[in-house]
Amino acid sequence: MKEKTGIEKALDRFNGSAVKLAKAVDGFATRQNIECWSATGTVPPEKCVAIHRATGVSLGELNTRMDWNAIYRALRSERYAKSRAPKTIPRQVPA
Repeated sequence: MKEKTGIEKALDRFNGSAVKLAKAVDGFATRQNIECWSATGTVPPEKCVAIHRATGVSLGELNTRMDWNAIYRALRSERYAKSRAPKTIPRQVPA
């Protein structure tokens, strides 16, 4: 038996209803989008986070072509850089 794709798992959380999943992502996707993704077996990267938040299905399952680990690493290093930045901008003294 073939393993389900991430979008199929997401649909299962809503009893297979693309309409209910579309409502759950609150405007980030239409029923037609979800049905198309179900047919292709993958979700566009820019829509994965909304589907993940609504269903709990991992980003890696929703789109297997993306290197999500590289994105996580970049986000972590960006957060680290922000945490190391000065909290206030030094005031310049007029000359």
